Amino acid sequence: MTPARRAIRFEDPVAPAPLPAPSSRAYRLGYRVGSALPSVGWWGLVCCGGPLTLYLLPAVWAYARRHPHRRGILLWTALLGWTGTGWVAAWLYVWWVR
Repeated sequence: MTPARRAIRFEDPVAPAPLPAPSSRAYRLGYRVGSALPSVGWWGLVCCGGPLTLYLLPAVWAYARRHPHRRGILLWTALLGWTGTGWVAAWLYVWWVR
């Protein structure tokens, strides 16, 4: 006699939380029900991506112009751009040295 087979049920332990109702405040703020953090969405792109792009703007411009020292400008901007003077120096180097 063979033992009876049991049905195996697989449940996803990390299933996403359900979306809130469209009329709720949580929906307008971007929260999921049961979530502690809002979704990043466009605000995350604006608040993080915008300043980061401005910070690395000399390097982005050097790559766009195919500057011969673009890797050095990227390194210079990343390491010394926070001083302000380093950012301006990198920007001037992108524009005057070709």
